[in-house]
Amino acid sequence: MLRIVRSLVLVALVLATACTAPSAARRVAPRLRDAWDVSEHGGSVAWRGPVLSVVALGDFLFHAIVPIHTDGYFLVDGREPREKWFRAYAGPMRPIDEVALLCHRDRTTSIYSIRAVSGETAYAARHQPWHYPRCVEVLNGAYQLEVNYYSRSSVDVNRDFATHTVESARPSVVEWEAEAGAIYQLRAVIGAPEDAPGDDPKFFNAPPRSSSPGTTTYDLQVSTWNARIERLPSPAYLDDPVLEFRERWRQYEELRR
Repeated sequence: MLRIVRSLVLVALVLATACTAPSAARRVAPRLRDAWDVSEHGGSVAWRGPVLSVVALGDFLFHAIVPIHTDGYFLVDGREPREKWFRAYAGPMRPIDEVALLCHRDRTTSIYSIRAVSGETAYAARHQPWHYPRCVEVLNGAYQLEVNYYSRSSVDVNRDFATHTVESARPSVVEWEAEAGAIYQLRAVIGAPEDAPGDDPKFFNAPPRSSSPGTTTYDLQVSTWNARIERLPSPAYLDDPVLEFRERWRQYEELRR
């Protein structure tokens, strides 16, 4: 009898896993790609790749057996679309011709906060701290946005490995006259870089331009920058199908009600 019970439990577990494994795999796939992305993380993939692969494997096994739909840093709702969305108004999502859309031209910019000019309170333009929405949508009106910039790339020429990071020291404040039914694009304008005042910061007491293994040098430059908002003729001028992303998020909100 005990053997039959064990067999039934095993069969039930296999069937449950077969149903949830595809969604668990879709959940961890982006994390694996990011863990081994040399262009984004540079030489740190030597430790990031193996460590995060083990974490992803554990995440896959857990969610393949226990399908959890909840919010939280480690237990993200498995139904949540990969492309995030944000709207600065309450209630259900309104028809597209009743709102204004503002989308990032690329992933280097992020909106830190948004405030209606007629109001006093600025709100974080994301649902969760780790969200970076592809677009935000608002009702007709005037808004003030605080925008941050971050970009990182790596190159390896003849084993001379270099990582270039550009990050805003403070947000750029931009005004947005949002018109219902219109779509806008947010982009960054970076000024010419100049050597930062003072000596270059050095780590590990490495000699300047040292190519010895295990040494690191930093060249620090500064420049001005600002965020700009431009109105587009249609969503087709964006690289991504943002209206499809919006529809997926609308369906997701319907599931959560």
